[in-house]
Amino acid sequence: MVLIQQKIVHLWRLWWLSLLAAGLLLTSATRLGAQAGEGVDKTAVFPPRPNRPYTPLTIAEKAEQQRLNGNVSFETSLLQGESNNLPTSLQFGPDGRLYIADLDGAIYVYTIERVGSQNYQVVDSEFIYAIKQIPNHDDDGTPNPNITTRQITGLLVAGTANSPILYVGSSDPRIGGAESYTGEFDTNLDTNSSTISRLTQSSPGSWTNPVKVDLVRGLPRSEENHSINGLVLSPDGQTLYAAIAGNSNMGAPSTNFAELPEYALAAAIVSVDLAAIGDTTYDLPTLDDPTRGGAGQPPENDPFGGNDGLNQAKLVPGGPVQIYASGFRNPYDLVIRKDGRFFTIDNGPNAGWGAPPHDEGPDGHCTNDLMDGGDTFGDGLHYISGAGYYGGHPNPAFAAIRKGFLAVR
Repeated sequence: MVLIQQKIVHLWRLWWLSLLAAGLLLTSATRLGAQAGEGVDKTAVFPPRPNRPYTPLTIAEKAEQQRLNGNVSFETSLLQGESNNLPTSLQFGPDGRLYIADLDGAIYVYTIERVGSQNYQVVDSEFIYAIKQIPNHDDDGTPNPNITTRQITGLLVAGTANSPILYVGSSDPRIGGAESYTGEFDTNLDTNSSTISRLTQSSPGSWTNPVKVDLVRGLPRSEENHSINGLVLSPDGQTLYAAIAGNSNMGAPSTNFAELPEYALAAAIVSVDLAAIGDTTYDLPTLDDPTRGGAGQPPENDPFGGNDGLNQAKLVPGGPVQIYASGFRNPYDLVIRKDGRFFTIDNGPNAGWGAPPHDEGPDGHCTNDLMDGGDTFGDGLHYISGAGYYGGHPNPAFAAIRKGFLAVR
């Protein structure tokens, strides 16, 4: 049931973002004051009310919603002949085919024809398993060959009709915390497992034996189901932006998120300099984990195994991976419109799943103390006005940068 609900919610988000990309949804800019981000410009049709728990829409907001619904009409039909299991992201490519990422790491490629009114059919299929075959590790960095799938929650199709390019965000498929399938809150999943891969065709027109390059390895992945999400290219195609979800509900470690703290590159949208990386793999440098590799030595199997924060990736000034915008709990997808405006949608927190950091605020002391509780807020649609934008979700790791950045409890 949870996975079905996730599928429905994701399709709803895709509908909003497709309208946004077409310029059909955004109507006005509203300046919202947020407890953690006062004075930040945020653009939304219906403000997410970040200051307080979710409340029903006002009469004016309902009227605006009805007006929009009346101006945009959709008809629905089932795609005949598709066999996808649990889709998480989908996009038509420049070759006219539909690319669908599955939760277990497979990518389905469909050629679709319209055979009648509201009647669309899959007439040809290809399946890509290169991401699913990425090896997994436990959180101490030890390879775990028993985990044979990958969780894909980010897919971008670029390139040309003759040479499509896939950018894929994947991570360890295990889910711990309160939604654990096994009942274990800490499943020992690799909290450094989020990876950005690039796939190209080895033969024109065919995805048989694709060429895979893991561009970035070692990005954060929560103990729960938060991980790397949506991807989007800059207008010049030189920068790839990736949505990296947070490790917590509202910034502090909590029981339902298996007590994991936020990492330096978590809860953010990161930029990736594609020209700087080229056709190589950039393994993010990590902290000097005192339990692995010996003092001053790189831990074995780096960058894998976040080790609950002891071996998390570091912020590297001037490196090819940088934080572009921060303060997002679980930004699921990204859109850059033709006019250059940048948007994301962020999943709001859930009551009882974790609270803000203890003693937070300008006069407080940043900590990673365990904080259960928390509130439910509505999801937010963010207009990212530029580099340095802050969405409001706190990350205690940033406060530790001045102290050499060891942001573990």
